[in-house]
Amino acid sequence: MQTEGIIVTTMDDYLRECATLWVISGVKGMGRRSINRMMRELQRVGISLREALSLGPYELAERAPALENHALAALQKVTENDLAEGAFLLEALSETVGIITLHHQDYPRQWKKMLKDDAPPFLYYQGNPELLKEPACAVVGRRKVSPEGAEKAFHCGARIAEAGCVLVSGGASGVDMAGHNGALDAGKSSIVLLPQGIHTYAIPDNWHRPADEGRLLLMSEYMPATGWHTAAALARNATIAAQARLVCVVEPRKTGGSIATARHAIQQGKAVLISATDPLPADVEACALPMDELPRMLNEVMEMKEVSQDLFEGLGDF
Repeated sequence: MQTEGIIVTTMDDYLRECATLWVISGVKGMGRRSINRMMRELQRVGISLREALSLGPYELAERAPALENHALAALQKVTENDLAEGAFLLEALSETVGIITLHHQDYPRQWKKMLKDDAPPFLYYQGNPELLKEPACAVVGRRKVSPEGAEKAFHCGARIAEAGCVLVSGGASGVDMAGHNGALDAGKSSIVLLPQGIHTYAIPDNWHRPADEGRLLLMSEYMPATGWHTAAALARNATIAAQARLVCVVEPRKTGGSIATARHAIQQGKAVLISATDPLPADVEACALPMDELPRMLNEVMEMKEVSQDLFEGLGDF
């Protein structure tokens, strides 16, 4: 097994790497940005997490001069007992969920490119991770959607699927759910990026068959037993935009998660198509396209599929 920049010879070694990152993520002050900067510096100088733990603070600071003081301190706090407990927990979790860390070969390259220091360093998943490598488009919108809006979201999901793209959204009721249903009912695939742990999310009955067929991927950066919380939903919106080649927004409110996702997509240089019943914020309206542009934009996405895949393959990590 090989991760990017770090050679891991056995599954036990990879589990130890995962446990190290998981323990460090629990140290006060080591949020996703601090972890990303730490991992980038260690990779730059060719030091694995395992080696970093074996070095004294002065030698580590000398070999990795860009490491921040709180990262140095966090590495020194990790004990063998911490690692053993972390490895035991993650091994138990691995019976029900998969684990992908920042430098694993399956980590989405586009997330690193688009999110930079905000890329989640630790991911849990259930389902088919190969879907992350396919071109994806998002359908997002409000939970309390009108019947017309729900029908439009379902239609968008179906059109995206028919074009050969994976549908990505957040799995909430309303627009998100209708978009997923449109793709899955068309016999295609969906990625659900959750603002909560996988074990606290109940998938609809009609999604079990697609899951069994490898057409569904549930993914979260949060421990599987974590409940839903607002901050997680806000952070997750940028990830949806990062995974998508274009974003369809149905009946967004003037503020909230749907408009936030649209703004993230615009900042990332993605096309944003909106079907709105309420006035849009001026900055979003200035950049948005009408929903009837979807067929044309899907054609452009598929024409760029091979080019953009080659581009992401050559990106490096950050």
